Amino acid sequence: MANIPEWLCRYPYERDEKRPYVMRREEMKLFLYTETFPETSDLNWLITSTDYMTVGEYQLAPGSHFSPADVHAGDEIYYVLRGEVTLMQPEIGQTLVIRQGEGVLMPKRCPHIGYNFGESEARMLFMIAPKSWDEKNDIPLEYTGAMKTYQYTKQQENLQNCCSKETDEACISEDGRCCENTGWRKAATVDDLGAFPVSGPLSRKERLFYKLTEENSIRMISGEKTPALLSVWCSNDLIQFGTIRLLSGGAGPQQTEFDTHAGDAVFYVLDSPMTFFIKDRNETYDVQPGEYMVIPEGETYKIINYYGKTTKAVFAVAPKF
Repeated sequence: MANIPEWLCRYPYERDEKRPYVMRREEMKLFLYTETFPETSDLNWLITSTDYMTVGEYQLAPGSHFSPADVHAGDEIYYVLRGEVTLMQPEIGQTLVIRQGEGVLMPKRCPHIGYNFGESEARMLFMIAPKSWDEKNDIPLEYTGAMKTYQYTKQQENLQNCCSKETDEACISEDGRCCENTGWRKAATVDDLGAFPVSGPLSRKERLFYKLTEENSIRMISGEKTPALLSVWCSNDLIQFGTIRLLSGGAGPQQTEFDTHAGDAVFYVLDSPMTFFIKDRNETYDVQPGEYMVIPEGETYKIINYYGKTTKAVFAVAPKF
């Protein structure tokens, strides 16, 4: 990208004009990334860009990839909506395959390239906190260093094996993480919030990708009178990411208790409509699958399921709950 886009931290509202809103698909801002290399760009849809985070979608055609490698001034999370994406960290040659319903954490300043080796389009939801690019240009917009790709003549001398084949114990570091960076091997609890699957400073020092899945998330019960299942896939000093699920039926509509955040929140509705009620504004929003609900910091809200099937959403909150 040749220049920082004019919409950074101000889409669709200016900093002092933020308010709750639903982003419908026909209203999303369409752009190429990067426009300076359209021959290796991906197709993007912008959802929101505030002073806390930027959220959008991007799509790769089968057999394609984006380049040069991306570098961001914040932590980035991908959640695969459709297909699969293969991600490479070119500095160290780490490569992960992320499939539909899975995610990945890519720490700040960690370069990455996305490839689609599948047979259908790959569509990703991306969330970057706090900013995609630094307006002071302290962080480069693109990675232009060497690519640590496979070279047949050099691989034998570089082979390493950090894990025991007979036990998983050798895979576990002192802080409980797996050396393969595929998630935790221990049951996480509420006490792990803020440093899951790894603390923010440590992840940025290691410059590694961390695969995120619902199976390896922090499972929590949100609320007591009207409980909902909350799964936190990633929680550090810059971004919180996960899923929330509401069943249907009961004495009244299933719903969360009122909540508010010390940061902006974005919800992507997956498979059945969700109704959001903003308490202090007395506003109601019915959000359909494939649409986004954006709730600025400090707004008190609850989510209600008025429909006949279970509803689920992917959410991101930045910088903290």
